[in-house]
Amino acid sequence: MSRWESGRLAVSHATLDAYERVLELPAGSLTACVDVIRRYWSPQVAAPTSAYRREGADAVLDDLLDRIAVDGPLTATEWDLLTERIVRVPGLYLRQRDWTSLADRLLRELLVADRGLYLRRREAFHRLLAHPQAQAAAIGAAVSAGADTTGQGIIEAVSMLDGSAHPDAAAAVVRQLDHPTTSSAQIGALQAAVRKVRFGHFSPAQLARVSEMAGEMIRSGRDDDELVALADELKVGQMPASSGSSRPGVLLGRLVLGITGAAGLPESLDDQVLPLLIEELMFSPSADARLLASSLVAASPFRPTAARAVAAELTSARVLIDQADWAEKLLDTLRLIGGQDQVELVQRVATADGIPSSVNRAAAITIGHVGGKIDRSFWSRGFGKYVVRWRRHHRPADAQQLDALVYSAGVLGERSILTTLRADPTLPAKARTAAAWWINLPTHVADGART
Repeated sequence: MSRWESGRLAVSHATLDAYERVLELPAGSLTACVDVIRRYWSPQVAAPTSAYRREGADAVLDDLLDRIAVDGPLTATEWDLLTERIVRVPGLYLRQRDWTSLADRLLRELLVADRGLYLRRREAFHRLLAHPQAQAAAIGAAVSAGADTTGQGIIEAVSMLDGSAHPDAAAAVVRQLDHPTTSSAQIGALQAAVRKVRFGHFSPAQLARVSEMAGEMIRSGRDDDELVALADELKVGQMPASSGSSRPGVLLGRLVLGITGAAGLPESLDDQVLPLLIEELMFSPSADARLLASSLVAASPFRPTAARAVAAELTSARVLIDQADWAEKLLDTLRLIGGQDQVELVQRVATADGIPSSVNRAAAITIGHVGGKIDRSFWSRGFGKYVVRWRRHHRPADAQQLDALVYSAGVLGERSILTTLRADPTLPAKARTAAAWWINLPTHVADGART
């Protein structure tokens, strides 16, 4: 156990599976977290460490591939099994159209999946990106999704290209930085570029151009803190760092104290890991780093106490009104560690008056991921309020709030609401287009992503 904790020995899937059974955790909740972290630091890792049994493996592979061919359902566990077997056979031959169908299907499910179901599909897609036969199709799927100006999950799709060392992936990232199809695609390219710089994926000419573009973004004075922070990381050619002196230590300390206090731990406890995790979770400019920290907290016994501490911060009017950036980070955190106890609070913040619209919007996005049952009356209240506001004033903030609500309704499969919105010609075109995208998702993709 000490060798696991020190990192000298990799924890096998078999061991993690055993812990999940003993602790009565959902299947894959620990393995998915470990796989994503391994992949972040070693993007070309070949396969999980579980034992692979050749006996019967071909029958399993054939069955899963056959189901994809006829648009049959696949669960997160089955995507895990399928891609694990593919990775174990580097010379596996499939027709190019079959690789394309497989990669496109997996990416579409990944973009609409949530929490552990998302993490397992994310790792499955990264396996395709690292596979010599599958990588072309996987890169093509990510590039196509990033070029779709009407699509959802564009940031995620483009950022996934950081998992491939292939020159085509590097070229696609540089193109989206230089001539982005959308602002979301450019953010995704920035996220990908940070790790591609670290792992040496760019040619010297590409690296010079990436550094030049990062400098241009910093000097442009763009009003996008995350984009500028990512550009700054690219400029210095490093991974996002921890413990920056500009981060609000008082707020961070208060949150950590709230978590440890709710867990019944003494104030004298010298836990050096939890504060670092919470700092990364709240303040890292890298979305991947925030995801990893959130995943670790969510997989730990601290999850419910962390969710309560975050919610306690959000009950403060001072936080919601005067510390909007902090409130947005808190809400974003609940996307992975929240639960039913936080649903009512997030719903209330999403429609609250008198607070910055950016906080309303962050809460509306969190609704789709908070992890509890959403009251159907919320959709009537939320959409009703901002539809009326949009019709009266046509303010960009109200259009953005409708976009956020459409996103959460799509994640949660509220097709009847989305159908109504799509048909309303008085609504912003972007919200109606997004609603149509969710409605047009094939049933086997939309339903499969929830299993």
